[in-house]
Amino acid sequence: MIAKVTRSAFVVFVATVCVIGQQPNSAVHSMTLNGLDGTPFPILQNVRTSLPVNFLFLTAPGQPYSVYQGTLHPGAANAAGGIVDLNLTPFPAKPIDGWANPAYRSDFSGNGYFTVTVPPVGSPPNGVPLGFQIAVQGVVGDPFNPAFGYSLTAATRCTVTQGPIITLYTLGDEFEQSVSFPTMPMPFYGFNYTTLWLGSNGYITMGNAGGSDYTPTPAEFDVGPARIAPFWCDLSCGTNQVKTTFDVNPGNGNPGYVRVEYNGVSDYTTTNSHTFSMLIQNDGYVEVIQSNLNNASIYDQMTGIGPGANLGAPQTQKNFVGAQPIGSTVGPGILSTPPYSRVGNVNESFYEWFGIVTQNAYYTNGYDNQYDLVATTLHFLPNGTGGLPGSTNRYILY
Repeated sequence: MIAKVTRSAFVVFVATVCVIGQQPNSAVHSMTLNGLDGTPFPILQNVRTSLPVNFLFLTAPGQPYSVYQGTLHPGAANAAGGIVDLNLTPFPAKPIDGWANPAYRSDFSGNGYFTVTVPPVGSPPNGVPLGFQIAVQGVVGDPFNPAFGYSLTAATRCTVTQGPIITLYTLGDEFEQSVSFPTMPMPFYGFNYTTLWLGSNGYITMGNAGGSDYTPTPAEFDVGPARIAPFWCDLSCGTNQVKTTFDVNPGNGNPGYVRVEYNGVSDYTTTNSHTFSMLIQNDGYVEVIQSNLNNASIYDQMTGIGPGANLGAPQTQKNFVGAQPIGSTVGPGILSTPPYSRVGNVNESFYEWFGIVTQNAYYTNGYDNQYDLVATTLHFLPNGTGGLPGSTNRYILY
């Protein structure tokens, strides 16, 4: 889990070996991983692949700290400064050494911290197998221990479990890529889907491909497959610029999810950059997220969600934020005026078209509508009951 830096001598020396209580953390010499504590050992922690593990040390201000990693001792070893919880044969590795590297010292409040990201599932050195176990124990400078000047923390045994599955895609221009999640059906407008299609033009479709469409229009939004479109326009996606994160079991009772991110993609034939994303949870909740680094497109662009497939009456243009566009009848933004939300009707789409009538327009409402969603997140909450959680065919925008 932690790359080896050095294999130098342990800073404590074994005095006797016997079966005794394991080393506890204390108020002045403790180490926790992701905030998990326990006194005394065993502290048992599952760490998930592709996610960070946050180490936190508590000691006096300005003190060094080191971390040793190995296997657990079957009992414990009495030693200067505390009890060694790690097996001394073979000798533990020391990947972090605060005595040699001043970067690993506690701050003015006595806290020290660093983060290690667990590799994805795979074989070392770039991956880690599921079920792999390793134990870590810390040594901290401790001025409250006048005999030795340091103390040991409790050890934590880490077991590697499945974390989110992250995949990078190179979609290029006019391309669609299927992504399946058979173990986690995603409810959307009354149906449960196990496949989505990533489109290179800034949208995903559910269940079926959307035809790699670079000309967004309300008619296509209403007729085509179910669609989530953070930034539907004529785009090109370069190497690894589209990322999916799939997590069936985030833990702590949180729902599973798929996150789709478009990072630094560009308008077709230009360098005009766009960064946006979407989140789909298996309880039906959806987010459409516009980065604060996003830019307006030189082409027509649409943002929104919809069930497609003629499931409802054709919907009308909506204004999400800001004042009513000049020359339109859509009214002020839903999120800009009380009650700052809107309850959709059965199978009602939510979408807004952006474009300049005289600028590369594939479609126009007859008025200019400048893109105004930078740093905006649209939240879509399922409304009502359905066959499964989130399988309702109505949404609340807020």
